Amino acid sequence: MSERRGRPFQPGNKCGRGRPRGSRNKKTIQWQEMLSEHGAALLKKCVLMAMQDDSADMRLCMERLLPPCKQSPAQFPLPMITTVAELVQAQAAVLEGFSRGELTGSHAETMSELLDKFRHSLETEQLEARLRALEQRGTGIDHAS
Repeated sequence: MSERRGRPFQPGNKCGRGRPRGSRNKKTIQWQEMLSEHGAALLKKCVLMAMQDDSADMRLCMERLLPPCKQSPAQFPLPMITTVAELVQAQAAVLEGFSRGELTGSHAETMSELLDKFRHSLETEQLEARLRALEQRGTGIDHAS
C-alpha cells in the first residue's frame, strides 16, 4: 500500500474512483443555466456585435451557446467481407452512401480508411497462404539432381 499526501489508497475505496461517469461540474451547470435563461438576449446581442465587427465577444458567446457538435455513430450496414471483390463492393457502397447523403464526409472517410486497412489484412493473408503453398510444393522436389 503506497502513501500519498497523508492518506493511503485503499483498494475498493469508492471515493478514490473520481467523478462518476456523466456527472458535471457544479460551476459548469450554473453557467449553463444562466446562459439558457439569457440565451435569446445574448444571441440578439451577438448579432448586433457581429454587425459592429466585434468578433471576439461574439465568438465567445456563440461558443457557449452553440457548442461544437459531436459526431454520432454512423448506422451504415456493410456485408461480410472475405474477398477482394467483396471489399470493392463495400467501398462502392460507402461511396454511394456518401453521394446519397446517408454518410457524412468524415464517416465515409473513416469507413474507407478502415476498409483500406482491411484490404492490407486480406493481402497479407493471401500472400501468406501462397507462400505456404509454395513451401509445401517445394518440399516435394528432389534437391539432389
